[in-house]
Amino acid sequence: MEKLNLKFEKFTAAGGRFSYTISLNKAGGFSFSSGFCKKYGIDRYPYVTLFYDKKAKAVGFSFSKEPGKGAFKLSFTKNKTASVRPNSFIRAYEIKPEIFAGRYEPKKHKTEDGEEIFYIVLERKK
Repeated sequence: MEKLNLKFEKFTAAGGRFSYTISLNKAGGFSFSSGFCKKYGIDRYPYVTLFYDKKAKAVGFSFSKEPGKGAFKLSFTKNKTASVRPNSFIRAYEIKPEIFAGRYEPKKHKTEDGEEIFYIVLERKK
């Protein structure tokens, strides 16, 4: 019988949350789950720039270390989540958070200049 060279890793996160979501709340704030933040190292980026595609109702998020023009400051919690409340963005695009509030699975998009943007497509929630 062949002897296997196994290298087990002990799982210590029982009860942990492993969702990789971006949420829009009814007050117009976006929050990034702890799973999303951990997977993509969001704690290294204190700023987020937002994008919007009116036709698709898609909201894009680009995280950065520097406060570029139009960037919003992220808030971080001890639970390793991040959030932003971009009131001017919500008003400018007339997004109705009470209609679209909920959790979304983000997707990635690479712009023509190579910038990586995470995005969600807003859907009416029941």
